[in-house]
Amino acid sequence: MPDEISRYRPAIPAGSPNAPSTAAPSVSAPVASPPTQPAAAAETTSPFQGTSSFSPAAQGAGAVLAPAPVGEGAAPTSKAHVRFWRGVPKEGLPLDEVKRRLNEHLVPDTTTVGGGRGLDAYLPMLMDPGQTGLDVAEAALIVYQSQEEYDALAGTAEFEVYGKSHSDIFTRPPPTRYNHNGTQVASFLKGPVPRDKVGAYLVSGAQVNWQDGQNRFRAFARGPDIDDARWYAAVDTMLDGLRGARTGGLNDAAVLVDKDQVMVYENWASLAKMEQAQPPTPTDLKKVQESVLQREARADASSLEPGKGVSVQFQPTTRGDRLKDAFERKLIPDLQAAPPPVLPMASRVEADAPASVLAAAKQLEGTGVKVGVYSLKVCGEDVFAAYGHCEAQQQASLRLFSKLGERIGSATWGGSEGPFSWDKLARKGPQRPPGEIANTSTGAPEAVAAKTEFAKKFVTNVRVVPTELVGAPTVDLATTPAQLQDAAASQKGPWTTVNAYSLKLGEQDVYATFAYERDDEEASLILFSTAGEKLASASWGKQKGPFAWD
Repeated sequence: MPDEISRYRPAIPAGSPNAPSTAAPSVSAPVASPPTQPAAAAETTSPFQGTSSFSPAAQGAGAVLAPAPVGEGAAPTSKAHVRFWRGVPKEGLPLDEVKRRLNEHLVPDTTTVGGGRGLDAYLPMLMDPGQTGLDVAEAALIVYQSQEEYDALAGTAEFEVYGKSHSDIFTRPPPTRYNHNGTQVASFLKGPVPRDKVGAYLVSGAQVNWQDGQNRFRAFARGPDIDDARWYAAVDTMLDGLRGARTGGLNDAAVLVDKDQVMVYENWASLAKMEQAQPPTPTDLKKVQESVLQREARADASSLEPGKGVSVQFQPTTRGDRLKDAFERKLIPDLQAAPPPVLPMASRVEADAPASVLAAAKQLEGTGVKVGVYSLKVCGEDVFAAYGHCEAQQQASLRLFSKLGERIGSATWGGSEGPFSWDKLARKGPQRPPGEIANTSTGAPEAVAAKTEFAKKFVTNVRVVPTELVGAPTVDLATTPAQLQDAAASQKGPWTTVNAYSLKLGEQDVYATFAYERDDEEASLILFSTAGEKLASASWGKQKGPFAWD
């Protein structure tokens, strides 16, 4: 599986045909298709885009592989890779058979293939073309943690088989006919919808857990008496209504637009918020389907019925677990079969690794043991490994570390140690100096006042949108006191977003550093006076529990 192996080859020469792309994502809108021409090529890709019959390679066309900001405004805060799929059934395939194949194969296979490998959410929707008047029978929103996670999955054999399985249900789009089959990658959109294009857009682009809250699906069709100007004006009005609904509890909406239909997935903070808001729908958009998506556990998710959509509930694994899984699936079988004295498909780095990695290598040294320190790329992430092998006893030990030197996992196998197995996972999340997030509030009146005022204005927001301090202006760290810069540096990690803000709390002008680690959903906050005095700190998340001041 050369595509999968390439994930572990960080040292491919630049310009090589196998070299990974380092280009930044495009910031332009998807390429337009003239109104009288077939739909954009990106629409012919499958939800699991690999080398399947639904892939651009099989269609002889390029594809949009990464979300691109469209229009003006701040870039989205989320790194999620959001894919919007529509499927037109094969000619002559009854809806009951479409339902059976979805329920028995495609829906459960989706989380089997993507679960634990970057898939964050999966929201399939089954429709009856005879009732809606649309040729689409299935829509699905498929959310990955990042473009890198998706690309890593796309190179696997399981991914290729899954992509090909779509042809058991859905038609392959003829290249000369406008059609509604395939996937669009959603882009953040602030302004009007690009005309005469097929595209998927996010109205917020904020960090959203699509498995949480309340999801709703809606589909609209264009009537025969609606001209282009009225059609796109109605779509723009609907999008503006969704943007306005963010203050009423809408977290985000993914909207797929083409010349004769619109489909919308919405994620609300709660069912009550959704029912209270009800943004108006322009009369020029003819609603043909609406469904409040039910949450269903992964084991029971195969129960789609016409007019019904589900939010498949499954537990995405942690970053450390994903790295171990990817490492184990490729390299460990080779190491178990014949533990080599060097780690295959990895670069020796010896003196350039973090101190913790070098210390682990030192611990592995012993009589007859060959030890090496390596760099690898696993799931799109640079990691380090200390690997020791005793050839006489056919015994080996492995220590896996993050780029910062955080220990992800370790294993020993062979000889008297028995088969390969991972030791208990070490601490998850980015490495922070011990005691950095500590109880720094002295109980002084100004610190107590700052905490109280912050709780009034911001705590609700950071619970709902934990990636940013909503309503607080960011500041350039270089203009803040040195203490603030040091705190931000200590919070920073390769998976952590850190921002600095200036706030008015009561009568005080204060600064804040806010750090958010997405994979473990952990956050930390430190408040400072304008003079650099630390006033208070807080931390919360999966491991730390709810928001609480230290």
